[in-house]
Amino acid sequence: MKVFICPTGTSILTVKGIGFSDIEHRPGSEYAKYEKTRKLLKHQLESHKAHQNAQKNLDEVSAEFKSLVKMGADKSDIVYLLHSDTVDGRFSAEINRDLLEDYIACHTELKIIPDLQAVDETRFRKNGLKNFVDNIFQLINKHQGNQIILNATAGYKVLVPYLTILGMVHNLPVKYIFEKSDTVFTLSGIPLDLDYDLLLPVFPKLRRIETETAIGLADWQSDIDYTDTRYDWLIEIEAGQVTMSSLGLMFYEKLKVDWGEEFELCPKKPEEKKIHLKKGDEDPPVVKLANRLVKSPYVCEILNTLPFNPKQQDPILECRDDGILHLVLTYTAEGLGLAVQTTGRNATETQKIGRRLVKKFFQRI
Repeated sequence: MKVFICPTGTSILTVKGIGFSDIEHRPGSEYAKYEKTRKLLKHQLESHKAHQNAQKNLDEVSAEFKSLVKMGADKSDIVYLLHSDTVDGRFSAEINRDLLEDYIACHTELKIIPDLQAVDETRFRKNGLKNFVDNIFQLINKHQGNQIILNATAGYKVLVPYLTILGMVHNLPVKYIFEKSDTVFTLSGIPLDLDYDLLLPVFPKLRRIETETAIGLADWQSDIDYTDTRYDWLIEIEAGQVTMSSLGLMFYEKLKVDWGEEFELCPKKPEEKKIHLKKGDEDPPVVKLANRLVKSPYVCEILNTLPFNPKQQDPILECRDDGILHLVLTYTAEGLGLAVQTTGRNATETQKIGRRLVKKFFQRI
C-alpha cells in the first residue's frame, strides 16, 4: 500500500477557466455561507468535458488528479489531500476527492490545515506553516512501515521547499509533475544528516518551548554566545518570547524521533559534565568519544575507562538500573571502553539510551 500526502490548491477550477472570485480566499469558517455558489461551481465542473472523462483529459482536470494518476495511485492506496483554511481550498479538495474515489477508487481523506491561507502573511508564517509541518509529521508517524510519497505538485508553491526538506529529513521520496508534462520527477535517496553536535545542546530548550508554547528570550540566550547565529533559524522572537520556527519544528520532531522524548534530561550543560579517564587510557578514540557523549542530553558524566574487551562485538556491554552504561569501542582493536552515567531510571531505559548513543555517535568517530 502506498500513502500519498498531497498539498492541494485550486487548479481544478483554474485549469478550466472557471471563475471563483466569490469564494476565493474566503476563510474556511464561512464555508456554509457559500453553499449556493458552491453548487453552481460544482455544476460547471461536472458539465465540463474533462470532468466527464477525467482519465483521458488529464491536463484539463487538476494538478492533483493528473499527478496521482501518473504516480501510479490505485485502489489499494490512501491519499491525503491537505487543503488551505479557505472556502475555495476546501471546495477544490472535495471535488478532487470525489474524482479520485470515482476513477481510481482509492481511499481519500481531506485534512484542513488551520491558518494556511494567502491573505494574512503573519498567520501563514506563525501558524499555517507550523500546522502544515505538524500534520505531515502525524501522517508519517501514523503510516510508518508503508510506502509514503510526498506529492509536491499542487498547492501553495511556498510549501514546496518545506515538503522537500521533510522528505530529506525522513528519507522519503518527493514527487512532482509539471503542468504540461507527463514525466514524474522524483527526489529521493538524499537523506539529510543532522548536526547533532549543534542541535543536541539546545534540545532541552526546544522541548521546553514545545511544552510551554514559548520561553523568554533570556532563557533561550542563556549558554548561547550572543555572536553565535547558528541557532537563529530554529526560532522566532516576538515581544521577548521565543517560539519555534517552521524549520525549527521540522528538525525538533526529527530529534525526537532519533532520541526519544520519554527520557529524563540531564540538567548540566555539556561543559559542566565531568570526564574521568584513567591515567594512561587517554587514547584518542576514547577522548573523542567521551567529548561527544557529554553533548547528549541523556549523558550526565563519563565515570571511567573500562578494562580492554577486544572480543566484544556488541558496543553495549552492561546496562544498570542506576543509569550506568558500559560501552565498548568495538571499532578499536583493543576493545577500549567507557563507563557512562546516563539519565536512565532503570536498566531498560539505560539500554535504550545506549542504543541511541551508539547509533548517533559511534558511526561518526
